[in-house]
Amino acid sequence: MILKSLSEITKQNREKGNPGSVPYIEIGDINIDTKEYSHKDKPSLVGCLMARKGNILISRVRPTRGAISLVKEDKICVSSAFTVLESDENVLFNKYLFYTLAYNKNFYNYLRKMQKGTSYPSCKETDILNFQINFPPLIRQKQIVGTLEKSDILRKNRQDANEISNSIIQSVFLQMFGDPIENIKGYVVCELKDCTQPLGGFAFRSKDFVETGIPLIRIGNVNKGYFDTSNLVYLPESFLNEYKKYVITSKDVLISLTGTTGKDDYGNACFVSASFKQWFLNQRVAKLEIDEKRLVREYIFSFLRYPAIKAHLLKRGKGIRQANLSNKDILSLKISLPPLSEQQKFADLVQKVEKIKEKQQESKKDMDNLFNSLMQKAFLGA
Repeated sequence: MILKSLSEITKQNREKGNPGSVPYIEIGDINIDTKEYSHKDKPSLVGCLMARKGNILISRVRPTRGAISLVKEDKICVSSAFTVLESDENVLFNKYLFYTLAYNKNFYNYLRKMQKGTSYPSCKETDILNFQINFPPLIRQKQIVGTLEKSDILRKNRQDANEISNSIIQSVFLQMFGDPIENIKGYVVCELKDCTQPLGGFAFRSKDFVETGIPLIRIGNVNKGYFDTSNLVYLPESFLNEYKKYVITSKDVLISLTGTTGKDDYGNACFVSASFKQWFLNQRVAKLEIDEKRLVREYIFSFLRYPAIKAHLLKRGKGIRQANLSNKDILSLKISLPPLSEQQKFADLVQKVEKIKEKQQESKKDMDNLFNSLMQKAFLGA
């Protein structure tokens, strides 16, 4: 049955009140992995829509990115670039509809066909409403949601464990070397251009992707603050000779160069996963080639992830909607240089934590597979 038979679009404008008195959500506030959102106050909310608890937000701009979320507040303002869906609770449980859309590959494939435009592809509200869904009786919908919610919690717990591991590394970094901005230990200071050089990736074409081969590191693999091995794509092994400049190996340090203005999805440093021996590097991701006589990889990795340094780097991102970092932005950062022996002691600890994180990431991958399997079974049986 088509969606418009089971739900309706909320068109309610913002209620009268003081500007900014109601929290506001825009597309960039939705985490496309967890489907959770953050919100803020905005001085002017002209043209925004009101949403309420249980409504489903679907971005019509770049819809295949998956900026879909379930509203948890009683009342909230959202960007007019969202379609706000309200399901008919007599036949369609709102959380069932949320899972049906938010994690359904068929829905994204459908939106890909419907979207128009190149720079900012978008779809119409009528496109969303004409999507066909299958649904079981209401009691079965709630049973399915209960199972999916438990699996989803397991997935998010694995991510929480990864963040705890990162916080341990940062704590040890601060204890050993002090605040890198204040440099109270009086280490020698230089600009990054004196001890490292970014190597940008190549603009590989999607038409060259193959089922198996050498994995390609894209912006989505590194912009989350960790190395994400889900949704990998591959290039032929025959490319190794022609593009050997863009072949990297495990444990290299990468940094993401592109993201959303005002968000924390660029300027993120991470280690390359050891799950493959070789990788190709795509555009807008840079490998840091390090002078090993002055720097240890684990030290510069943690330096770039230090909150004050990261915030300083994000301010340099240029762009109105899409933020872009240049090599100059990175190379002009000033870095303190502890003795190599001290950096190596720190590196030994980081390597132990990274091994734990790799196991956590594999566990998260298993949880993702379980969740996706449950999703497939739920929809096939609906």
